[in-house]
Amino acid sequence: MEGNVPTPPPPPAPPVVPQAGGFVRQPPEKAGGLAIAALILSIVGLVCCCLTAPSIVGLVLGLVERGRIARGESSQKGAGMVKAAIILGIIGVSIGVIYWVINIVLQIMGTSSQYFYYSS
Repeated sequence: MEGNVPTPPPPPAPPVVPQAGGFVRQPPEKAGGLAIAALILSIVGLVCCCLTAPSIVGLVLGLVERGRIARGESSQKGAGMVKAAIILGIIGVSIGVIYWVINIVLQIMGTSSQYFYYSS
């Protein structure tokens, strides 16, 4: 009957002793780098309305970071920055497209959008 002896239960776990302050301090969460880059590029694209490339890149980075936040791969701290970057990116791209369409139409009509001419 020696083969049918049940094994004894494992010993109990030692009690958890809190740290000196009672809580373990964790570093604060930071906004993701893509959120910051998206916001900066969207602002640059909006300020320089004739440059649509920064607005497009800021918009794309904002959409990528929004997806990462939704999947839990990035911090929630950047959610406001991402939302602002997407909105500013859309506005910047819209203004840039309108600027270039007007500029091309004026060039086709033979008029320039530049007001100052230098003659020699």
